[in-house]
Amino acid sequence: MKRTIIKNCFLFLLVILLSTKISGGVEKKKYKALVKKPNSIITTYYLYDYSKESAKENLALNGWEVLKIEEVPIESSNEDLIQKGFFSPSYKLRLLKIFYFEKGAYSFNFDNETISLLKKLKKGKRYYLYGHTDSLPVIPNEKFKNNYELSILRANFVKGLVKKYAGIDENVYVVGFDAFYPIESNSFDGSKKNRRVELYESD
Repeated sequence: MKRTIIKNCFLFLLVILLSTKISGGVEKKKYKALVKKPNSIITTYYLYDYSKESAKENLALNGWEVLKIEEVPIESSNEDLIQKGFFSPSYKLRLLKIFYFEKGAYSFNFDNETISLLKKLKKGKRYYLYGHTDSLPVIPNEKFKNNYELSILRANFVKGLVKKYAGIDENVYVVGFDAFYPIESNSFDGSKKNRRVELYESD
């Protein structure tokens, strides 16, 4: 009886271990990369990957030239990454809404609740739209060639809604984060939670 219990516990732990390795959740490390694109400024990206070589390859596939890359500590939450990331302003941001997208899409069908929220935005505030994708490679087309451009398109789509329903244009800022700030691990089908645009407000 005791041996059976021990055996079952071992098998249970083995299943958990294998599942964790398959998902890649705990094995991914966080990297800070200094990158640039042709005729573009040098900037910094943060991303999660299994190794430095794999991270460099993913950056290169998205059109980035990697000047320097190093492993850095992982913060406790995605919100920490946004607040402490390279693109963050020095003042506090307040998350108002997250908009989700289907695979490869840069627009969505919005409802009356979304319109009502946008109409309540105040013209004296600043708004930041952070576009994200999952890690699935895209099929290059006339609209976008990589996940970075797709993340920009998604943010710009929401910016268009803000302009239309809130009448705000000048104080709305768009940033594309590519696939480098996932909320959850991506599966073979990607992740809808990672295909998103976050709407932030600041004074």
